[in-house]
Amino acid sequence: MESKVTNLTIFQGSPDVKSVEKIDLYDLDDADNLYKKYMKKFNKKNSTDEYERTVHYYRFLKTLVEMNRDHYKGTNKKLDPNADIVQRPNDYVY
Repeated sequence: MESKVTNLTIFQGSPDVKSVEKIDLYDLDDADNLYKKYMKKFNKKNSTDEYERTVHYYRFLKTLVEMNRDHYKGTNKKLDPNADIVQRPNDYVY
């Protein structure tokens, strides 16, 4: 799945150390399009219930935020079919 990502330049170390690292992050401003591509790629069907659609969408957003955090920490994870699955009550909110 092609996802819109933003390159973020991170400066690490003390001021005298010139360490620069590029990190690819999901663009949360493009979350609607990312979710549509995600749904299409994994052949997921939208629920007819508006509440259910909203819950899955916000869980997907939370997954993107978690993945951006993990990418920042150096872990490179990919979106999978479970990115919008709510496993615990209120799992879609912080």
